[in-house]
Amino acid sequence: MSFMKKYMPILLGIIFIISGISKAFNIIEFQKLIIDYGFYYFHYVAPFIVIAEIMIGASILLNIYRKLSYLIVITFLIGFTLVYTYAYYFKGITDCGCFGNIEFLSNNPIVVYIRNIILLSVAIWLYNTETYIKGKITLDKKIIFFTLLLPSIFISGFSYNPFAFSVDINPMEGKNINQSECVKYVDKSKKNQLLMFVSYNCPHCWNSMENYKGYINSGVVDTSFVYIVADKEVVKQEDREKFFNYFPNIITSEIDKKDAQFIEAYPSSFLIMNDTIKKVLLGTLPSAFVIKEMFERK
Repeated sequence: MSFMKKYMPILLGIIFIISGISKAFNIIEFQKLIIDYGFYYFHYVAPFIVIAEIMIGASILLNIYRKLSYLIVITFLIGFTLVYTYAYYFKGITDCGCFGNIEFLSNNPIVVYIRNIILLSVAIWLYNTETYIKGKITLDKKIIFFTLLLPSIFISGFSYNPFAFSVDINPMEGKNINQSECVKYVDKSKKNQLLMFVSYNCPHCWNSMENYKGYINSGVVDTSFVYIVADKEVVKQEDREKFFNYFPNIITSEIDKKDAQFIEAYPSSFLIMNDTIKKVLLGTLPSAFVIKEMFERK
């Protein structure tokens, strides 16, 4: 018991600091993930979430308001788990984004749930056994705390762009496919179609490819196509082989980047109904269930 009391706070503090720092270097990617989850306006507070994680981790390690920190950790873990569950079941998103680009800690739902349950259990136990409401705040603790905090604020602010995303309707939505670049990539004999444009090395594209598998035999759309956009002069053969080894049963076509200037982000998906582009989806492709509901509302 004394072992857990001594070392569990250290482990919990380090995990929260790593979680915050790993996202601080690419806040805009964290913003995008929040939007993919379906919480657009919360992307504005992305850097504050990151800084809060670092502050909580540092407070636990330094025994500064540790009992309060445990309570915040419990709240965070419950909130994050509920939000992830919503995104996983209703948006088809497997990436929790908890550790930025450290994919093996973020992309497997089983790992995410087991990790969160363990951390939540530890945090609840530590909260119930903690006797000090406020630890002694010495000068050296203040120095360490602000040595972590101030660079984190600077790095987060440097990579943060509150205007990187817009809720404006994509100009391609509502257009007839004959008036758009999409006309070159569709089967005009089909009613409901899905076009998806991906790149070889985009993690969100790989997640989208997993979701795309649900469209192949689901009947949600009449036909669907995946186009891989690449600079054919510089793309590596090993990237091609890696991609096709992971998705051997999905029919794809490679197109040159110069022929796809209308693609602004990867992945980009176009939902087409009766020769009209009904929806442009930038970011991780939602599950087939979400698309089915979208078409049924039309």
